[in-house]
Amino acid sequence: MNKKIKKLSGFTIIELMIALAVAAVLLALAAPSFVDTIRSNRLATQTSYFVTAINLARSEAIKRNTPVVMCKGAAGQCDSAVDWEDGWIVFADPDEDETVDAGETVRVFDALSGGSTLRTTAGAIDDLIIYLPNGRATGNGGFPNGTYSLCSADASGDLAKRSRRLIVSPSGRLRTVEGGATCP
Repeated sequence: MNKKIKKLSGFTIIELMIALAVAAVLLALAAPSFVDTIRSNRLATQTSYFVTAINLARSEAIKRNTPVVMCKGAAGQCDSAVDWEDGWIVFADPDEDETVDAGETVRVFDALSGGSTLRTTAGAIDDLIIYLPNGRATGNGGFPNGTYSLCSADASGDLAKRSRRLIVSPSGRLRTVEGGATCP
């Protein structure tokens, strides 16, 4: 009988090394793009988080027909010693004293993650935003609000990709602009 010997097939060590080298090159090219995607998504999420708080404050002021305060702070109290990225609260303020009193409903928003910063710029009241029952926004002493700069912790790269400007108009409306923020 004549038996045919079957040749085993597979990868040689050289073919395997070439495939791994190609995979490593592709991974090295994709990694920076993936990091930018993560940073961009984190910034978009944090922007939405702040926008949600602003919209909540405005809608509650209109719905309750009473002023609603949004201030930087945590643990249910306003705190001018912290920055906005450390967290903020929203509460109805029927007695208009700009402080949380017993019986006032408080919504606490946690600090931003990833080392991002959220600061006010010139023309903005640093401590709080007050929404009036007509939906208009004011700050401490009745001054209009201005621009809030949300910046990614990574200082390298294009400012447009790592920052957002959140602009609160005296009419109470908020608009966001990619890039151009003044980052610390």
